[in-house]
Amino acid sequence: MDPNAQDGTPALSEGTSSLCTADWTSPDDQSPISPGTSVSPTYHRRSFSRLGPVIEEDTAYPGAGIGETTPDLAVDHGLGIKYIKSLSGQALSRRALLVKGGGITIAEMSMRSWVLQPGTMITHWQTLRYAAITFLGVLALLATIIAMLYTTASDALGIYHNYMQYLGSWSQQIARNNGSDELAKRPGPIAMLYDNTTVVGSWLPAEAMAEVSQKHSTPHFSRVVNNVTAAMPHAGVFAAARDPINRIMQPQDFKYGRRHPVFPKLPSKYNSVLNGSGAFIDSIYLLTTSADDTYTLCSLRASLTKDCSTKYNASMGGGVLSTHCSKDDKIFSYGKSEPLATNGVINSDWANVATDWALALSLNAGINEGNASNARMLSQFIPSKPTLEASLPSITEALAVLSGCTLLISAIDSPFKHFWNHSSVTLAEPELESFEAIVRTQDYSSGGTDPWQNVFHLVLFSTFGLNFICLIYKLPKRMITDFIDPQNMFSLSMNSSASQALEGACGGGPEKEQLGLSWFINCDAERHHFFIHEGGGK
Repeated sequence: MDPNAQDGTPALSEGTSSLCTADWTSPDDQSPISPGTSVSPTYHRRSFSRLGPVIEEDTAYPGAGIGETTPDLAVDHGLGIKYIKSLSGQALSRRALLVKGGGITIAEMSMRSWVLQPGTMITHWQTLRYAAITFLGVLALLATIIAMLYTTASDALGIYHNYMQYLGSWSQQIARNNGSDELAKRPGPIAMLYDNTTVVGSWLPAEAMAEVSQKHSTPHFSRVVNNVTAAMPHAGVFAAARDPINRIMQPQDFKYGRRHPVFPKLPSKYNSVLNGSGAFIDSIYLLTTSADDTYTLCSLRASLTKDCSTKYNASMGGGVLSTHCSKDDKIFSYGKSEPLATNGVINSDWANVATDWALALSLNAGINEGNASNARMLSQFIPSKPTLEASLPSITEALAVLSGCTLLISAIDSPFKHFWNHSSVTLAEPELESFEAIVRTQDYSSGGTDPWQNVFHLVLFSTFGLNFICLIYKLPKRMITDFIDPQNMFSLSMNSSASQALEGACGGGPEKEQLGLSWFINCDAERHHFFIHEGGGK
């Protein structure tokens, strides 16, 4: 087999017990292409409702942005929590100032710390006995629970980490007994872009694992060869879709020879060593040892393909950037508009990026018996026979998914063509580049992806309800000094007479019945002096 072949076929190394290759291909211009269609729509975009008036886009965007970010701001930035603190402070201060207000207890004063420091409910559990049974106590307790669950609820209705989500997809397939040894029916490569866009790649058709393994086995070595090629979308489509000039609604040159890899040692069980150094290389190599002391050699390299297209779907909840490489999608492929483009032209510069990526993941830790967790997990995915396991990903698929982020990041701000269409090597200023695309718009919907996630809507609605209650309470009332604020309470206490009711509490804090004592705030009108005093038993 010609090691310099440009058809994506892996170069093999003699004397190894198995070989896996993970070829990354990036469609040059993977957008769905319609000949003659302009990338810049000229229609006037409007957001509208069938039951209401038309809203111009300049009004819709700020309004939608405020509506989308307010819940997250309310909890993540503490605004909603401050509303609860302010409500409890105002209510308790008013009760302490009123002669017939009933006073306040030390246990009730501690309610403000529950929301910001839920652990105090455990360390000072006695306060729950006196404070949790009151209306404000129930409100503060509910706010605490909501604050702890809000991020979980929000994330559960969103997107997960790419590699763990990939492994999670396998867990779901196994649980549903849906495993398959056909590459097209197995979970595809996925990734995240800018934390809010799900990237969905594709496995390109490859020679059957059994056939390629048989082809490269010898009388002395029975090899298991697993070769997959993952296609990932051009990340530049995301930027183009969001560029204001396109007015779209939102939420290579060198071919180097390949040489046999050289490793300083054979790794021990569940370890791996890396070969990614050297001049004029276009691949990195990973040597991994399985539990039965067999060695698996993996090579990774990146190239461009003309057989795919990119689709970007934007919604208020995020975006999905995906590749489409099936026969039914050929009409939109890059090769339709650029028939002279070729497949399998290796990008040698990617090997430098991939080397840093592999070192960052401790895939070379086997050089000193590092026993890295990533290498151990990958070694458990090594195929034991020349067919794909229906209930387990192969090490080749896992490496392709794990390294997918490098291809996405490398494609950001790169050309949409398969060649450099400029006279100079670098650009002094960024330039816009047009490409053919189909643009469709539609209304959006939001919510979870699984039925069980609907339970989290209770948390989100409760957050709104609590903030609404705070607003209703505060609107008709004039703001007063929040005496429950620690610095105000300290000043008030220092300027008040000593209390026999709290005798013995100065060293260890109040306890038992002391937590249930009622306290009042009085004012000496002549001196305009405020002070606090106890009002007897609860």
